[in-house]
Amino acid sequence: MTKPMWQFPWQYKESIAFISGIVVVGFALQAIFGPFDFYILSRPGNYIALAGMVGLIGLCLPFRKTSIVVWLASVPLAVALIGGLLLFGLAMGLIPQLKSGVALGDDWILRLGLAQITSCWPFVLLYGLGLFCLGLTIAQRLVAFRLGDYGFYLNHLGLWIFLAGLGLGAADMQRHVMYVTQGETE
Repeated sequence: MTKPMWQFPWQYKESIAFISGIVVVGFALQAIFGPFDFYILSRPGNYIALAGMVGLIGLCLPFRKTSIVVWLASVPLAVALIGGLLLFGLAMGLIPQLKSGVALGDDWILRLGLAQITSCWPFVLLYGLGLFCLGLTIAQRLVAFRLGDYGFYLNHLGLWIFLAGLGLGAADMQRHVMYVTQGETE
């Protein structure tokens, strides 16, 4: 006997459908507003976004036994998220990427943001959801702290810090070019 879809506990098919819905919403946002503007996350915007995410994770902790919060920290959602991010990573490797700020033309790949994946709304939404779900998973395990889970804590907390720093610090990155000619001192 099969369980009807969207009846808790949600498993892989609901997780895949949810991630697919996020991607569709992301492409709609891309069509309406254009690429995601990462400069809103430049300092202090990144600090505010990080505090907001940590605060939202903290607000979810009292409800950690509810079906939706259990699902947000579940393996099926994590697998679906990683699969979605993997598809965008493959697209990033297969479709030549343009620099941000380059004018987009009429090509459908350009209009969907697939030539600038890191500023494409579906990728940004999946990235943010992945960061939130990973943080929620860590917080839930920390509430039921056991010293024997140190490997989980170090692994997942390190990954969360790496991903948070990577995504929220991207807007503050500066690129400089220095032209050096042979035989001259610079």
